[in-house]
Amino acid sequence: MKKVIRCLAFALLIGLITVRVFDILSWKDTTDNYISSTEMLYGTDKDLIDAVFLGSSHTYCTIYPSVMWNSRGISGFDMSVSGQDRWSAYYSLKEVLKTQSPKVVFAEMYTLLYDRAPQEWMVYRNVLSLKPSLNSKDHVEALIDEEERGDYNLRFPIIHTRYRELQKYDFINNPQNEYLRGECLGWHIESGLKNPQARFEKDVIKLNAANQKWLDDLRALSEEEGFKLVFYLAPYSVTPDQQKMINASKEYAEKYGIDFYDFNLLSKELDVDWSHDMLDVDHTNGFGATKISLYLADILADEYGLLDHRGDSAYSQWDLDYKKYVHSYMQNRLESAGNVPEYLDIAKQISDVAIYISVDGEFGNIVDWIEKLGISAEELGSGGKWLWKNGVLTKLMDNSGGTIVCHEYSKFDNVIVQCIPDNTEANLLVNGETVTKTANGVNILVYDTFGNMVLGTNVIDN
Repeated sequence: MKKVIRCLAFALLIGLITVRVFDILSWKDTTDNYISSTEMLYGTDKDLIDAVFLGSSHTYCTIYPSVMWNSRGISGFDMSVSGQDRWSAYYSLKEVLKTQSPKVVFAEMYTLLYDRAPQEWMVYRNVLSLKPSLNSKDHVEALIDEEERGDYNLRFPIIHTRYRELQKYDFINNPQNEYLRGECLGWHIESGLKNPQARFEKDVIKLNAANQKWLDDLRALSEEEGFKLVFYLAPYSVTPDQQKMINASKEYAEKYGIDFYDFNLLSKELDVDWSHDMLDVDHTNGFGATKISLYLADILADEYGLLDHRGDSAYSQWDLDYKKYVHSYMQNRLESAGNVPEYLDIAKQISDVAIYISVDGEFGNIVDWIEKLGISAEELGSGGKWLWKNGVLTKLMDNSGGTIVCHEYSKFDNVIVQCIPDNTEANLLVNGETVTKTANGVNILVYDTFGNMVLGTNVIDN
């Protein structure tokens, strides 16, 4: 009997170890930096998502649920993955429908333009991010060649080599996955772009059999599950032949009474400026996404009757998502600030930030600047370290040496402030990495205590 118990205990231990190893090595990325729309989905309580947006990076760069939430209280979600192909979109939607009952589902028609993501890592993002289930097995069967299906279903043959690249978010979930709603926030401007003239192409290329089946299956699923199916095209530099394929989906939509929003054609109406509102020729930035998302929020509320859930604590993830949007926007403003006073004025407007100020070395010529930080000449002495937080400026230490302050913001995230006169580069560190830029002057660190990240750094050189 004891031998049996020992064998069972050993088998249980091996099983637990295997599960934990699988969890650590598993694929955790659908966008970048361990950001995963599927993890966000799995962390969302049942029946909260009213609007789902399917598609590739075109979707998560164009549709900001945070903006729709703040504007009209729409509980939207981007079930989008980099390089999402037609069948990945379909089976990702079926994964959503296991726990959610969306009223409206938007499918992005860029998906018609290719059969499968061209890069292997994109295929991994789409296939391996779903939890193992009958749905994921059907996904593999629809997308992956027969000789490769075993590896994709077992997963270990693909993920076992990831031990070489493990990082902290392989061991814990990226906190952003707990509240982001699928969008990818970005504010880079690719200036000089022009809306493609191919958007005015009127000819049609007939849908191939695979695309016809995909649209038919989406329509059948909408009828079965009771959601309204909508097609759309994100701003994208289409070629004439690509537009002809998009036109075929417009004919399909018209035939079956499906609404279609072509944001290439709507760009003038929405004041989308291709020279300012694009990350690149294929993706909108935050400025363009905000315009489109505000437009869609009104459509969803006024035409499709989606409810305003603001104020309902069950939807707190959308509140936090908008907070992240604001922090991201303010980070962009910090990066665009023209001078230090403007930089500090912007930083002080952001909620949940800690502003660290380190005055080191020879700084006699910039005392006026230091006083603008709120530090008086009398208090300054020979320098020191200060913290501005919640409207209060506190001196942490002078520069006599031997003092260290560590502010821990999570299990893995901290800011260390110390004075090492002979090594001023080590006086201000985030997670062990220095953010000090000058040994003679003022170093400013704006740390986001909500997102546990550096929002910006600035410096006043003597």
